[in-house]
Amino acid sequence: MSDSSVTNNFSTSFSSSGNLRLSGLASGINIQQAVDSIIAAKRVTAVQIETKIKTNTERMDALGEMRTKTKALQDVLGKMRGAVGLDAEDVFKKKLAFNTSAATSGAPPGHTVSNAGNILGTTVSSKAAAGTHRVEVRQIARANQVRSDAFTSQSSTLVSQGYTAGSFTVNGKTVTIDADDTLLDLRDKINNLNTGTSPSNVSATIVSASPTEHYLVMTSTKTGTSNLINFGGGTATSNSLGLTAAGVAKNQIQSAQNAILRVNNIGVDIVRESNTINDIIEGVTLDIYKAEQNTEVKIDITADVQSIKQSVIDFTTAYNDLKDFIADQRTQKVRTESTNGKTVDKTFGVLAFDSSLRSISDRLNQLAALTVPGQADGAESLSQIGIKMNGSYRLEIDNNSLDDKILTQLDDIRKLFGFNFSSSDSRVTLTSVTNATAGQVDGSGNPIPYYLNIQGTDASGNVIGANLQTTAGVGIGGANDGTVTSSGPLIRALSGSPANGLQVFFNGGAGLSPVNQIQVTVTRGVADQMFFALDEFTKSQGIFDNQVNTLTTQNTQFEDRVARIDESLTRQRESLTARFVAMETAIGRANSLKQALTQQSNALNGNNS
Repeated sequence: MSDSSVTNNFSTSFSSSGNLRLSGLASGINIQQAVDSIIAAKRVTAVQIETKIKTNTERMDALGEMRTKTKALQDVLGKMRGAVGLDAEDVFKKKLAFNTSAATSGAPPGHTVSNAGNILGTTVSSKAAAGTHRVEVRQIARANQVRSDAFTSQSSTLVSQGYTAGSFTVNGKTVTIDADDTLLDLRDKINNLNTGTSPSNVSATIVSASPTEHYLVMTSTKTGTSNLINFGGGTATSNSLGLTAAGVAKNQIQSAQNAILRVNNIGVDIVRESNTINDIIEGVTLDIYKAEQNTEVKIDITADVQSIKQSVIDFTTAYNDLKDFIADQRTQKVRTESTNGKTVDKTFGVLAFDSSLRSISDRLNQLAALTVPGQADGAESLSQIGIKMNGSYRLEIDNNSLDDKILTQLDDIRKLFGFNFSSSDSRVTLTSVTNATAGQVDGSGNPIPYYLNIQGTDASGNVIGANLQTTAGVGIGGANDGTVTSSGPLIRALSGSPANGLQVFFNGGAGLSPVNQIQVTVTRGVADQMFFALDEFTKSQGIFDNQVNTLTTQNTQFEDRVARIDESLTRQRESLTARFVAMETAIGRANSLKQALTQQSNALNGNNS
């Protein structure tokens, strides 16, 4: 809808957006339409550039989606490739503990056994070894607890109740009783001492037996016999309050005691001050709830096979999700909705012919069919453990086969997926690897070791020199030969070695003489190789980042070009409009002159009308 008017030689109107439109009355030319057509013809280049911007934006969105799906797969692979590094998560090392209770072999006849969960709880970490342990809790740890004599009021001042103002210490921290302090104030002052970086480790509370009988109860916040509540700093005030008698705790409610356990029938009582114990069995934390002599809790530690199975399912799901995205990009289909009944063409995805999409697809296919050297029969490839590729290049799980392999060949499955490292010297441990790190195999495809020679260590335990060889008997003495570099106790293989990027920690101690021919064996499983293959795409400044950065730069340049074109066209529009207006004005004047001459001619000829 618009409003129109006639001004001199022009018809003017305003569009719904408020823009002025001109149409010449004298020439009959639609000036606005003519200018718009000319500018539109001149803006073809800008339109083409805007199409490129739109396409680039769609490609960036698609790359972002592919990155998300690739990273989801990589995250699952990261949990399956093994604990390569100090903070790495390894699903194959996850453990579960199951507790059951039974009478000990020496229990008296008729001994009643409590439920295992009422005696102790168990938490296990990845460091726990699979196996069985037996624990008898003979005594739990307790905290020291003392009380005062009875107070008749919580809110009246202590002095008014006949108690002595002054100071005393609790575990070396001073408590000062002022003349206007109440029992409530005393409680708060004691609790305030149990704060900060050097707490007293004593808490206080009030227990009321009746409206006129109140007791101050003080409890050590730590269990065990070394955590007694000690009073000092003078005895007059603490004796007056009934906390001490001659400076010693007067009313012992609970004596401090240690926990006593018997573990695995080793014949020794194990004593600890806490009921939470994590230093008896590696990777196992015991939380003791109850002592029950002649009852032992059997702790069965097993691999968390359910988490392993779920990780395999997550792996196939993420793999297929990424493959589905790739297939969708390569499929010609309708990708936009029809408007006004018009037919919409079928098109490929914006990444259909992208090199990164093709590269990822090829790598996924290759690695899914990979055979890992040195594996036991029945666990050399994904297909042998029940993960097979169908005709659409998607992974399918045969649950019966996979379950059987998990139960019977769990360690082989771990090796099939993960990065595997072994050393003939326990002082050599793995710290990190890179995508370039490779193992070596013999003519039959079986893994064979590298040979690490160490020149020795200095007084601080730092490695003096080292080399890494592909065959035995070379590099004896450990002199540097460019195959590795060392920093402190760390040794890293350089590009001159096929183990490039392999980094190990040598814990040999100080002043060590040369150590030769340490056998270091490396194999790389499916998850490990696939993880690093995808890392080239997902890492910071990797392939995806570089592509997006390139497209972003292009769009910025394109947008600048469009802005410059539109700025130029704005000036041209103004110029064209002015020229049309001038033409229309000239035609109007000519028509006016013609009309005046015609009128004069008619008057001279007596043809006035």
